[in-house]
Amino acid sequence: MKHCTQCGHLLGLGRFCTNCGAPVAPRPDPLSDPIEPAAAAPTSGSSSDWASDTAERPRPPSPAPGTTAPAAPSEPPPLRTPPVVAEAPPPPRFPLFADEVVPAPPPPAPPPAAPLQPVAVLELDEPWDDPQDDTSDDWDDDWEDGRPRWVWAVLALVVLAALVTGAWFLGQQLGDDDGPADDPAASDSAQPGATDELVDHTAEASAKAPSTAEPGEDVDGNRTSYDASNMLDGVPGTTWRTEGDASGMKIVFTFPEKTRITEVGLINGYAKKARDGGKVLDWYEGHRRIQQVTWIFAAGQSVRQNLSESREVQTIEVEPVEVRKVVLKIVATSEPGDGAARRDFTAISDVLLAGS
Repeated sequence: MKHCTQCGHLLGLGRFCTNCGAPVAPRPDPLSDPIEPAAAAPTSGSSSDWASDTAERPRPPSPAPGTTAPAAPSEPPPLRTPPVVAEAPPPPRFPLFADEVVPAPPPPAPPPAAPLQPVAVLELDEPWDDPQDDTSDDWDDDWEDGRPRWVWAVLALVVLAALVTGAWFLGQQLGDDDGPADDPAASDSAQPGATDELVDHTAEASAKAPSTAEPGEDVDGNRTSYDASNMLDGVPGTTWRTEGDASGMKIVFTFPEKTRITEVGLINGYAKKARDGGKVLDWYEGHRRIQQVTWIFAAGQSVRQNLSESREVQTIEVEPVEVRKVVLKIVATSEPGDGAARRDFTAISDVLLAGS
């Protein structure tokens, strides 16, 4: 029997129905209790009606002829109250992924609270009165007499700062007026001969160039040379020259001992003029002119010099340095000029190596 005979609820394993509490008939044990044969079906000659009889519940016997059938009970028998039975637990199952409890992320930390601004507490000896409600003319005078202390403090600081600033300016003025008398350096510079004089060390050096043009003859038939030493004699009519464009060439000047150098320079071409019969030859205009050089010192210091069209010595000041060698690197030259003295040569008439 799987369903309760009273309410039709599905029965469990207990002895009472979990829905209405009706007792459940014990199930027969197939091993120990014999199975009763089913009641034989009523025959056609039987007095019972087969349509009103069931196999589960036999019909009560009919009363004998001449007897009265017992009356049916007017009230059904009271139901017995079943004991309280707990509801059967659900069948076990394997844990699912959805059953896993994912911990919720912690709530974000609240933003730091803004620091509380101090509230100025107004301390007055007398109750505060709204000045707009005061119709008397003495209120402004009372307020001026009762000015807060910090106003007086600010005024005192302003006055003190003005006094200090005035004293400082006065001291500076007095110091400027008395400076030349108290400054020993100024006194020494005022004396004659105290300033540094520029000393020409060009003649002390020797020159070496990577290439030199072949010797030639001047307009008078005199033999001329173009050695590198011609740059050190201080005569613009003599020169060192080499064929073609000498860009990238380096000329080295060497001193016998360490020499202090503060200024250098050169004549950037062949500064010579001569008259040949009825025409004037200008070798400065006919040769290439050097447009840019770099002076390199042995101590690692270098300076770039841009040159213009001039037959004079063009100089440039350098940071004081003591060296034994000075290198002159030719960076750029012009094209050869025009005229009867036109030659494709690069020339330097003179150089200057001086120090203070």
